Amino acid sequence: MPGNHDAYVRSALSYHLERWAPFLAGDESCPDTPLDVGSFPYVRRRGPVALVGVSTAIPTAVFLASGEVGEAQLHRLREILISLKKEGLFRAVMIHHPPVGERRYHRDLRDAVAFRRVVAEEGAELVLHGHDHRASLGTIESVDGPVPVVGVPSASAGPEDGRGPGRYNLYRISGAPGAWQCQMESRGYLAGDTDVARRDLRQLVGSEPAI
Repeated sequence: MPGNHDAYVRSALSYHLERWAPFLAGDESCPDTPLDVGSFPYVRRRGPVALVGVSTAIPTAVFLASGEVGEAQLHRLREILISLKKEGLFRAVMIHHPPVGERRYHRDLRDAVAFRRVVAEEGAELVLHGHDHRASLGTIESVDGPVPVVGVPSASAGPEDGRGPGRYNLYRISGAPGAWQCQMESRGYLAGDTDVARRDLRQLVGSEPAI
């Protein structure tokens, strides 16, 4: 997802959007139309799952790594979450900056409160974020129940990285509206161990393991 690394200066974002377009375009995007800030959030439907990509990329002053969703994108996100719920899809929202937890001002999501409000009022099944390079698990309470907020660690970090060994997550999703199941398997290193293996397995949504 576009974040602080993609828009340190105003001209950089269009450059990155052009080159990453195949990975940032929604199902309904026109291949002949360049992506811009109005292209987000994008939606990709894969079976019963809807992937919703939110951009937090904004130009900032030197030494800042903060981000912002913005009012226009928050409005579109609200409408998308409402529509996808009517379709009966598992809504996985992806965003670079963490929407929960406390961070110093130079690294924070400026409108995190507004983002959480949209999710709280319209619901979602899962929120994934990066930015911190650490594994984390938080929650946003919504009208549909608690929404797990997963912080993804750096996949490129070595086993002795000070912020935590490199890992990646696998998500197994099944079920139906009102009875979704989502299981997360974390794979990667342990400190001092160069073998990539399962390091954690937990149920994020539902009470039974996903099949």
